Amino acid sequence: MKINVSRDFVTELLKDMIYPELCPICGDAIPIADRAAYHKAWERMQHFRKRCNSSGLRQKEIYLIGGLTAEEGSFRQELSMLYDGLICPGCQKELKLIGENCCEKCGKRISDGSSLCSDCKQHDRSFVQCRSLMDYDERMRDIMADIKYNSKREYLSLFALITADRLGKWIAEKQIDYIIPVPVHESRLRKRGYNQSEILCEDIGLYLGIPVRKDIIARNKKTVAQKELNAGERLLNLQQAFAVHKKLPYGCNVLVVDDIYTTGSTMECCSSCLMRAGAGRVFGISICSGEDKKA
Repeated sequence: MKINVSRDFVTELLKDMIYPELCPICGDAIPIADRAAYHKAWERMQHFRKRCNSSGLRQKEIYLIGGLTAEEGSFRQELSMLYDGLICPGCQKELKLIGENCCEKCGKRISDGSSLCSDCKQHDRSFVQCRSLMDYDERMRDIMADIKYNSKREYLSLFALITADRLGKWIAEKQIDYIIPVPVHESRLRKRGYNQSEILCEDIGLYLGIPVRKDIIARNKKTVAQKELNAGERLLNLQQAFAVHKKLPYGCNVLVVDDIYTTGSTMECCSSCLMRAGAGRVFGISICSGEDKKA
């Protein structure tokens, strides 16, 4: 698809020349040629989406025919350029992604061949299904801490791309109407300066052509950090933490995006809240998930 170089492309390239984009894993600068290819690929994707919208196609049709995981998708050819513009080729091979050996309900990695993890065997879930990209291991703990407390937003662009690539087909099959981020309390938002789930949602929504709704639920209670609590304490900690601000179209399918899935308490509370807001089915994705703790 041939398009003229836009002012946005030139602006982004100049930014990269002044402040080189760094590989989030090793910290090396991404070559400017790779960044230029990345920006061109990104523009072609957005151009394709605008053309589809102007032709009257619905959002579901757009991401089914143009999603990153579609075998004949218009964006498939752009995938390597997008990756090379965000992470070193060598570091791409170091990412330990969760494959098919995962819990059918929450997406947590399972090593013993079971269909459900220990938590999902013991607890009912209001959400239909979740998927996760990677294990919440020592490396991912450092990365997630950098995102939350050291303003390392560059990881989020990479994780959004991996999500669209690895889980795009799964998301399309669920016929998602809206993507919804897990909200953070306003005091934490002021301290961090951003909600990492919102940034993930915006990029994933752009890749897959699905609208993002940040106005449906809000966090109205400041809670203790979940990492300090056990499973029972986490659920109690989150009780009445989320509130419905606006209603959803009745019976719609929504996708909740979170950074870390451990016991499922946050996803469960968000799911229950969204069902009260009118959602018919709730699905979820997370960047990483904790290990399956055997009963």
